[in-house]
Amino acid sequence: MQATERYLELLRQGDYLGALQWLKCLVEHYSVADCDADTLLQLAIFELVQHGFSSDDFLHIELLYTLLYEQVPPFVEQIGYYATVFCNAAMQCLVFEENDLLKFYKTPQSLDAKAINEWMQRNPPEFDSAKNSSLLMEKFTALDKSVFNLKKQAQIIRNKINYILQCQATLKEYVIKLANSEDKEGFYPVRQGLINSLYSFIMEKTMITPDVIETLNCFAEKVLKMEPYPWEKEILEKLIIKNKESFFSSFFDLSAGKLQFFVVKVISSILPVVEGEHSEHSPRPE
Repeated sequence: MQATERYLELLRQGDYLGALQWLKCLVEHYSVADCDADTLLQLAIFELVQHGFSSDDFLHIELLYTLLYEQVPPFVEQIGYYATVFCNAAMQCLVFEENDLLKFYKTPQSLDAKAINEWMQRNPPEFDSAKNSSLLMEKFTALDKSVFNLKKQAQIIRNKINYILQCQATLKEYVIKLANSEDKEGFYPVRQGLINSLYSFIMEKTMITPDVIETLNCFAEKVLKMEPYPWEKEILEKLIIKNKESFFSSFFDLSAGKLQFFVVKVISSILPVVEGEHSEHSPRPE
């Protein structure tokens, strides 16, 4: 699936929320049930192997796992599930790479979900499921230990994600309130068009970046010149970021709880399941 490379690029750019949409893409592309964690995991491993995921990318998995480990929104529920599958698939790929098994699982063939599942279930010579499980456990233990050293970096990423979620929520309220306004004279139609366009743009973003800030500022400044209502002006002035450098440095100080928009729900452990057990949120490669 060619889209895998695009999502891997998002991962490498640190856009973890955007990268996790890859799992949804896999579900749609291969026409499998979203809740079938075992099949989704095998598809994810297969795609990572085919499209060049390597140990060089694993720092991003450590950061993703740190975001998941803290069990704080938005990395819970569906997003938490996708992150769990991604982390498990990445650990399996790392085991394959370190044991020179990537070639064994690579194929130029275009396979459907059933064929991929059968392909990934093959055991290489002198590498049985017991050895694989042991090596996966080692990877998980190392991944779990990495959390302590990456919490600060993960918090900066979380704050960038939460800020865009806050912008989305603010603009959604703005769009609704503006649409219900009784006074629609003057520049109203133009303002409404610009705000709707800005809202559509922001809803496609998964973290705040300098480019996103530039677009936010541009739209907000234009609307401010079009006789907005006082309540609009208040929102627009809050959306404008005057100093990008100080804005991003402020993420070092923001607390985790300031910008949350979803219900916190404890997710299951990412620990690979032992033989004979199954957990929707903790799939394990066979």
